[in-house]
Amino acid sequence: MRNIIAEYAILIALVLLLNSCSSRQDIHIYSKGITYEEISRLVEIIEKAGFNANPNTLDVPPSITSTSIMYPPIVEDFTSIEVLADLLSRNGYLEVALRADSQEGHSYTTRNMGLYLVDPNFVEEEQDKEVDNASSSINLSKVYLSNCAELEADISLYSQGVAILNIYDWVEGEDNKTIGMIEGEWSATDSKLFLNLSSVGNYEYEIAEFTGRDDYGRYYGIELLNTLSETELPHCNFVYIEY
Repeated sequence: MRNIIAEYAILIALVLLLNSCSSRQDIHIYSKGITYEEISRLVEIIEKAGFNANPNTLDVPPSITSTSIMYPPIVEDFTSIEVLADLLSRNGYLEVALRADSQEGHSYTTRNMGLYLVDPNFVEEEQDKEVDNASSSINLSKVYLSNCAELEADISLYSQGVAILNIYDWVEGEDNKTIGMIEGEWSATDSKLFLNLSSVGNYEYEIAEFTGRDDYGRYYGIELLNTLSETELPHCNFVYIEY
C-alpha cells in the first residue's frame, strides 16, 4: 500500500513539474553591440525569474534602435511584460521601449516575447553615417491597431510599399485567431496615407502624431484617422504607440 501511495506521489510531482515547465514563457533575445558576458548575465537573471531565455545570433531589425520588449498586438495579461521590464530596469536598463508590433519577420504570440538589447552608442555611430540621407517624412512602416468597437484588426505597413490587414476573432481562453488577411499597397504624403487593399477597396487616412505619459512612462504615437473608405469594412481609425 505504501509503495502505491509513493508511486502516486511521484506521478503527481512529475505532472506538476511538467505543467510548470510548459507554462514558462519564452523570451527570444537578440542583441546589438552587447558583450557575450552581459547577455549571459541577463539570461541567468531572466531564467531565475521563471522565463525560458533563448539568446540567438540573428540580427536586430534596423528599425529597432533602442533596447525593446516586443509582444503580440493583443495581450490578455500584461504581468509577464511588466515583470520583464522591471527586471531590466533593476539591472541597468532604465529606458526600455515596449512594442506591440512586428518588425521584419519578428512577431510573437501569448506564449513568447522578444527582447532586443541594443547598445545606444553602437546605434549612434551607425546613424551618424546615414544622417545625410535622412528624410523629414514620418516613418510609417509600423503595425497599427484598430481603434473602434466594430473591428478587431491591425494593419502592417512595410517599407517596400506592401500593406497587410489582419482581422481577428478573439476566443476567450485561447490565442487570437486570424480570420482574414488582406494584402495591398500603401503610399503617403506628409499628411495623408493612401491604402489600396486589392480584394476590398481603398482607404484614405489623415496622419496625426501625438505624445503623452502614462503608468508605463512617456510614449510616442501615430494615429491614422479614417477620412475615406470605399470598402464594406467598418470605418476605423488605427493607432501605433511606442514607449
